[in-house]
Amino acid sequence: MELNLFKKIQSKSAQGFPIQIVLMVILGVVLLGMGLGLFGRIFLGGEDFTQDLSSSLKNNIDANYCQGEKTLCAPNIVLRGKDSDISALNVVNLESTTKTYRLAINFPITPNQIDASCGVLDVQAYNLDFTIESGKAAQIPIAFSKVNVNSRPCSFTTTAYLTEAGSEVPNSRIPLIIRVE
Repeated sequence: MELNLFKKIQSKSAQGFPIQIVLMVILGVVLLGMGLGLFGRIFLGGEDFTQDLSSSLKNNIDANYCQGEKTLCAPNIVLRGKDSDISALNVVNLESTTKTYRLAINFPITPNQIDASCGVLDVQAYNLDFTIESGKAAQIPIAFSKVNVNSRPCSFTTTAYLTEAGSEVPNSRIPLIIRVE
C-alpha cells in the first residue's frame, strides 16, 4: 500500500516538473527581451544626446567666431563624407537702430551653383531679406549639396554680400569657402 501511494505522489510531481520548466523558460525569455530593450534604449538615447551636444557646441563656436567689429561672418564649412549639409552665415547689427538687410551670394557661372576644377556645388540660401534689432545677431541658413564632385578633397570659393534694404552698395562682404573632404 505504501508503494502505491509513493507512485501516485511521484507521478503527480513528475507531471508538474515539465510545466515548471516551460514557465521558467518563458519568464527567462521575457526578462531577456526587456533587458535588451532597456540596454538598447540607453545606448541609442546616448547617441542622440551626443548629436545634440555636438550641434550645440558647433553653434556656440560659430557665434563666437563672429564677435568684434564684423557685421557678416561665416563659420568653417566642411562637407566631410556627406552629400549635403546645412550651415549658417552669422549677421550682427552693430548699428544703433533696427536694420533690414539683404544677403546675396555671388554665383559667377550658374545660378545657385559654385563651380571648381573638382566639380559643382549646389547652394540654396534662405531668408535673404531679414530685419535685425540693434545689437542683435541672426543666423541665415544655407544648404550645400554636392553635384558631380570628385572624391578627392577640394574647395569651392565664392563671395557673400550683405547690403541694407534699398541699397545696392555692399555693407559687408566675406569670402565663402566650402571644403569637400
